[in-house]
Amino acid sequence: MFDDEKLVPDLIKWRKENGASFSIDDWTNYNGNISLAIGYSLIFWPEFEVYDGCIILKSHFNKENFENWKAADYVEHYVQIEYVLNHIHILDLFSFEQREEPNIEQIRYLGAKLCEIYSGKLELDFPDIKFVMSSNFDEDLEDYLDYEFSFYQEINVDRKVIKATY
Repeated sequence: MFDDEKLVPDLIKWRKENGASFSIDDWTNYNGNISLAIGYSLIFWPEFEVYDGCIILKSHFNKENFENWKAADYVEHYVQIEYVLNHIHILDLFSFEQREEPNIEQIRYLGAKLCEIYSGKLELDFPDIKFVMSSNFDEDLEDYLDYEFSFYQEINVDRKVIKATY
């Protein structure tokens, strides 16, 4: 269970004006719009790109960037590439100008929900592949900007990157 007023502090004001039964759904109906819903749908139901045995968020994929990571001296296994290209800092989903001061409950709640959603979408799109979802939401970090999650294929933990030789 969660405290909805900690997740959406604006509910306190809205409930004073509209009564205690005013819900997050009601708040969303008043404050949301179709453009935001469409934008968030791309975050909440991501598409993936398959490249060189890796599964990368389509919104994060760039072939040249992938190849640069692959060529980096310190990258030994494909899991390193998948992890870094798929990682998402929760607060990076919101522009600095529009960002309200978040609280830890909001960050952890949204992060956990996104992990559930991404796990489900990966299982739906790739039913025969085992993924590992990684997050730091249970840690007490000083900077809220550091809260993140990522995913990678279990098989890529041991799959070595083959460096191009010229």
